[in-house]
Amino acid sequence: MNKIINTLFSALLVLAVINPLAAQDDITVPLSKPGQKGMLRIDLVYADDIVVKTHNRQDVIVQYEGEDDRDNRNNRKDGLRRISSGGLSLEITEDNNVVKISSQPQHNDLELIVLVPKNFSLKLNAVHGDVAVDGLEGEVEIESVNGDVEVFNISGSALV
Repeated sequence: MNKIINTLFSALLVLAVINPLAAQDDITVPLSKPGQKGMLRIDLVYADDIVVKTHNRQDVIVQYEGEDDRDNRNNRKDGLRRISSGGLSLEITEDNNVVKISSQPQHNDLELIVLVPKNFSLKLNAVHGDVAVDGLEGEVEIESVNGDVEVFNISGSALV
């Protein structure tokens, strides 16, 4: 029963992220086992910046901004949003304290900030973009083909 609820929640979360009409800049992902160790897995092709840092909460917060959002933020009238058919596509799922974030190859630039509890580990694969990680206590594994990688204040092992 718990697996069905997690699967349904993950499916709804994916729909909310992918649907341009429901697009938002911040997504809070509740953990199935708050307070226990967790893992963040990020698999992105194109991203300008990927930042992973810790916070004092027991959930994961994903903050993102795509090229369309950035270019038109100052040109919007109050209460109006641009609706784009070719916008940003992120998939975010959580299962047993493992949060996965991925995107399909696209030409949009992506600014991604992910806030996780301190006791999280990280496995990150990126083809393009700079990566910064700060404050994690778990294991950190980063593979970046083209971009700078900076790691600060971690207490677990790191493979970069």
